[in-house]
Amino acid sequence: MFVGLGLVFSYYAVVAPSTALEATNDLVVASCVEIAALAVGTHTDVAMILALLYLASAIGGAMGSSVSGAIWQNTFPELLFEAVLTELKGEVANIVYSLPTQLSYPPGSPGRSAIVVAQQRMCIAATAMAAATWIGVWMWRDIRLDNKKQVKGTVL
Repeated sequence: MFVGLGLVFSYYAVVAPSTALEATNDLVVASCVEIAALAVGTHTDVAMILALLYLASAIGGAMGSSVSGAIWQNTFPELLFEAVLTELKGEVANIVYSLPTQLSYPPGSPGRSAIVVAQQRMCIAATAMAAATWIGVWMWRDIRLDNKKQVKGTVL
């Protein structure tokens, strides 16, 4: 998971396309969680395991949205005000609350660079919060996959 968040942070710093960010999230983070959850149960438990996994994911997503919203409302405007050049200080409120305004600055321009620097703090906060997931990982039991029996017959 930390590899995925670190890659998102590095892609974001380089102003990578959003497809690179989505692929990193889907391939690294989501796949590992599903495989770890499904390895615990039997074939008959797959539906319930996935339902509980997606329930926990929705609750965690809601918590993450509230924390990122709080960071966006309280920290981002101050960081942007510090990072932006003097001639753009009057535009800070417009930049903070308008994504089209943020995207109107070309990559590499001083305004866009200030936006990226301020938004990187959110990525750092997300990576730091992901450290709390290690508590859950330490609680996992060691699953011996070599002792699992293969499901026989036709599986639908």
